[in-house]
Amino acid sequence: MPSYPPSCFDVADGTIFGIGTPTPPGAIITQNAFGNDFIFEEDPNSPEIERGEQATIVHKFNCDKQTALNIVATIGRGAIFVDSFGNVTRCLTCRYRDNKGNTASIEITAEAISFDVPPDEYSVETIELNPSLFRHPRYNWILNYTPSTGALGGQNLGPQLIAAINSSVDAVVSATQQDGIGLVSNYIVSGDTVIVGGVVFNCLQLANELIGKLRQGNDVFYLAGYKVTWSYYSFLPIGMNPGGYINDPVTQGGLPSYFWSDDGTSSGNNTLIDVAMLAAPQYYSNGLSWLRQADTQLFQRTWFKLTSSWLGAPFGHWDAQIYNGNGVPPVVAT
Repeated sequence: MPSYPPSCFDVADGTIFGIGTPTPPGAIITQNAFGNDFIFEEDPNSPEIERGEQATIVHKFNCDKQTALNIVATIGRGAIFVDSFGNVTRCLTCRYRDNKGNTASIEITAEAISFDVPPDEYSVETIELNPSLFRHPRYNWILNYTPSTGALGGQNLGPQLIAAINSSVDAVVSATQQDGIGLVSNYIVSGDTVIVGGVVFNCLQLANELIGKLRQGNDVFYLAGYKVTWSYYSFLPIGMNPGGYINDPVTQGGLPSYFWSDDGTSSGNNTLIDVAMLAAPQYYSNGLSWLRQADTQLFQRTWFKLTSSWLGAPFGHWDAQIYNGNGVPPVVAT
């Protein structure tokens, strides 16, 4: 049922509630046809509708003074109107202007609350992960080092080797002190090698090299990830996602393709990872792993703004057992 007085796209031309005067064919100017004191005519240039981030609708009416007073007394900011097409608008201002001849003008400015919301928002920020130097591609073999021969051959000595390296770094350097090679040689077979970036290195030499860097204070290395943020608007509250699980914004999170695709389509190249894989394959050759963060929601006078965000890091950064990729908490053994 349309609202009274006419709102949004409705016009007081005699077709809504029988108020106003229909425009005769070919007529340029119409006048009130009522024979009493009641006057309610829509201005010839009304309504004015501007559609942008939000639609603004202005209706102007020429009324008898009593009708105008009744309208301005009962319609104020926040009043809701529904037109015959089902469009919902809300009053921003209702202006009364007195005219000669015991008449008055009413101007109602309303905003749409069922169509025209602001466009989505999107941003990508850099986050510094700066992991331990033990996780650098040159040294991360230490984490799970397994001797090739000897009494401990075939066993994962990563924890013991890390402890030996840290002990060497923390010890006071002196002429009689056992150097790094002496400490770690208890765990590393002297002939063992590792391939880093296609080059073969001696494990014992790399471990000693790491000790030297740690003694110089180089205990972390620069490694960047991304924080992707996507916001969109709605006239009604939106369900909140608490996050806390592995979720790719492109393949699982519903991020529109015109934000991440280099041609704006779902078949385009992924700008979030393609360049990184070429520029620094030692870190990003396997892509990115994404952690979904909790949503935030903000009401801004007319719209609800929902913001979803993801943290991207080199593949495997987020523990899949802790941040289950299906969004379902991992089963805890009892």
